[in-house]
Amino acid sequence: MNKFKSLIYLVLSTLIISLLPTTSFAEKSSRTSIYDYEQINKVFDVAYGAKDDQLGFTPNGTEGEIGTGVVSFYVQNNNVYFLDNVNKKVSVFDESGSFISSYDLSYARWLSDLIVLDNQTIYVLDSAKRFVYEINKDGEKVNSYDVPKEITIPTGLGKTINNKITVDQSQDIIVELKSGNKLGKSNLPNVEEKINENKGKITFNNGETIGDFTVNFEESYGGLTVNSIMPNRIIYTKTEVASHIPKIMAETHVYVANKKGETIGAVRIPLEEMYFAPRHLVRVDNNKIYLISPKENHLTLYELKPGKTFEKRLDDRINNFTKDMSNKVSSSKVSSTQTETNNDVSTQSNTGENGYLHRSDAGSRANSMINETWTVSSSNKSQASGTVLPDYVSNASSGSTLESIPYKWGGGDAHDIGAGSRNSFNYYQQNGYQTGDVDTNGYGVSSVTGLDCSGFVALAWYRSDKKYSTSSLYEITHNITKSDLKYMDALNDSGFHTLLYVNSGSNGIYTKEATTDGNQSAQDYSRTWYWLETSNDFIPVRYDRIADDGDPLPIY
Repeated sequence: MNKFKSLIYLVLSTLIISLLPTTSFAEKSSRTSIYDYEQINKVFDVAYGAKDDQLGFTPNGTEGEIGTGVVSFYVQNNNVYFLDNVNKKVSVFDESGSFISSYDLSYARWLSDLIVLDNQTIYVLDSAKRFVYEINKDGEKVNSYDVPKEITIPTGLGKTINNKITVDQSQDIIVELKSGNKLGKSNLPNVEEKINENKGKITFNNGETIGDFTVNFEESYGGLTVNSIMPNRIIYTKTEVASHIPKIMAETHVYVANKKGETIGAVRIPLEEMYFAPRHLVRVDNNKIYLISPKENHLTLYELKPGKTFEKRLDDRINNFTKDMSNKVSSSKVSSTQTETNNDVSTQSNTGENGYLHRSDAGSRANSMINETWTVSSSNKSQASGTVLPDYVSNASSGSTLESIPYKWGGGDAHDIGAGSRNSFNYYQQNGYQTGDVDTNGYGVSSVTGLDCSGFVALAWYRSDKKYSTSSLYEITHNITKSDLKYMDALNDSGFHTLLYVNSGSNGIYTKEATTDGNQSAQDYSRTWYWLETSNDFIPVRYDRIADDGDPLPIY
């Protein structure tokens, strides 16, 4: 009898304990689970390749050849839609990683984002052609909508509070797709804003009431993106950027906060594992947070589980970098806010080729290369051995007018001058030279005209004494920090890519650059700080012969 009583006592005790609340697993509240410690769990991998159940991937090259692959994704009812910019398709997988179907987008030029509705209608943004394609559930293109003219650099898609499709420019300008109307806080479920370098703001709207809260940044503002709004919580992505070291160093977290902005939990995104970071890298579906991570050999889909305790590494990375730099200061150029000067005679005017210039002069020169218009001839479309024409040139008919100087690896031909012994783009184009070459496997072919990234940057600075590369720009620049960046400074990664800085926005920076991305030409563009972090080692630099507008210039 005593044994029987003991057995009953043991069973009841075990049952009672099992029903008691525990914090060792997860706290269930307002749909999203918050754990004691952050967790990152792999959902599935997808191999790279050209087969139906594979995703495309091209690695980074040199001098502005930017790698690409899956640039965005969407999760709807546990199905994952990957936007493949290499194979030009949408590929759909179920939550176990089994391939379901793919939709052909071979008519697109440069895919940037997608959104999937409840009825399985897909909207896809082609930023190079400036179209948004409407795809039905059978994969048929049923409409093509022009990107509204208010958007200069289309970067993403979204929805209004009434579920109308929107197009945005780095979240700073948001326009309704079909009407072309610019939208404000009263029309949108959320708006992200940069207030200053240490503060941002998130505004949320349920159609009846509008609320907001501030988001503080310990280092400096790098970006805010709202991923989901729940009845009592908001999930958002936040990027911090090191502000006072001569290197771009960023860290990104996904936060879960209440409507007052108080952090409930967070999880650090492992950017260091990514080959490059897509602009649209986090989605939420059925209360689960998903992350895509393009790696060198495959793409991984993760589920992110926020924790009350989560990792931060940026401070340690900054401290380690500062210690390493302290031993190298004597052998490096010192940051300066002034141009080099060896002459007491000064002027307010641009001092000419290879001389001194103001920031606005550099901006005007960059714009002239971006906005250059020219009439394409059949000989401009000829294709020398070992070269590949940019898409917008190869698809143009003879006699049509094109805009922008095309990308050409090793190219240093501006609208008015050339680097070193080269002539101008106008000269070569009008004399029937091939216009553009996006093949960077061999050295640039001299019978082709155009610009690569470093050629564009140096010629915007009016520097033509030789063709500078990303590896030799150090000869005419000095390192600065993110906090020093001004209009027409540059971000340079030796051996990879360089670009001109314009300003920063709600989710990244605006640039002017020549690249194989986008339209494959000199262009206005947008980058995120987390892309700069993952792609390579970008350093903010300033041209030695540039001055703030209004400052006197030494006569060269």
